[in-house]
Amino acid sequence: MSAVRVLVSNLSFIATSYIIWQGSVWIISNVRRNKTIRKKIFLKLFLLCSLTALYGFTIATASALLWQTISLKNNYIQPALNCGFIAAGIVMFLTLVYEALFLSKERELDVMIVDQLDKERLQAELSAVKGELEPHFVFNSLTTLSQLISVDAEKAQMFTNKLAVVYKYLLINKDKELISLEDELNFIDDYFYLLRIRYDHKINLHLNFSKGEESIMIIPCSLQLLIENAIKHNYFTEADPLQIMISLNGEYLKVENNKRSKNYAVVSTKVGLAKLRTHYRLICNKDIVIYEKDSRFIVKIPLIKQEQL
Repeated sequence: MSAVRVLVSNLSFIATSYIIWQGSVWIISNVRRNKTIRKKIFLKLFLLCSLTALYGFTIATASALLWQTISLKNNYIQPALNCGFIAAGIVMFLTLVYEALFLSKERELDVMIVDQLDKERLQAELSAVKGELEPHFVFNSLTTLSQLISVDAEKAQMFTNKLAVVYKYLLINKDKELISLEDELNFIDDYFYLLRIRYDHKINLHLNFSKGEESIMIIPCSLQLLIENAIKHNYFTEADPLQIMISLNGEYLKVENNKRSKNYAVVSTKVGLAKLRTHYRLICNKDIVIYEKDSRFIVKIPLIKQEQL
């Protein structure tokens, strides 16, 4: 075989492969654009394989006949048909592989989109929950301050100064999903100071765990909400004070108080344990535990470690 014939053969093979490839891509693209066919996977695969195989068979057979005419000065039908069948088989196989890869990537993209939409939905719900927690604190603080102004102006001034410190904490952390337990406990120290101004020795707070739990994260103002809840729903005096205890208990942070229900209906803004439960479900897909034991009301908050985030 002469060098010219070899060159013509190679150029013919390259040109035929390129034409078949580009034509198959065009066929696949147009079939995918059809919304009706796109939703029916088996119909789509059948059409893609049939059309691309027929196209590959036609181009390969025609190319083989053209090469025979140029190089051999004659046409042999059977060898040309064999080339067409081989090309059809290869094209069909590559179409299936190509479509399988496409479907796999399309599925990954769909999963990513769904996950992103879920995250955006959860973030929107979480923002709505946060927006309800802060007014709850403001409502209780203003109620306390209004009572103090008429009773003790000096205490009211002290309350106002400390309230500024506490509210600064809320402003800084209002957009955070989680903060360290240490920061929350420091906030509770300031917050409980406000409570002691109003209630004197009618309430006591006990912390039952060691310092240095920096790796534990918590939703901002979780403990404050639980303390508010205990004060709101229980009757207490200096002789029989409200005892609030916060401790680490296995996989939970436990907040408990002695239960002595008030004899009258408590006015509630409906922002409390239900919102805290929603908070934890949205952020870590865990639930808080609420139960009563030996005249004690107990709420257990799931611990969130930094390494779990």
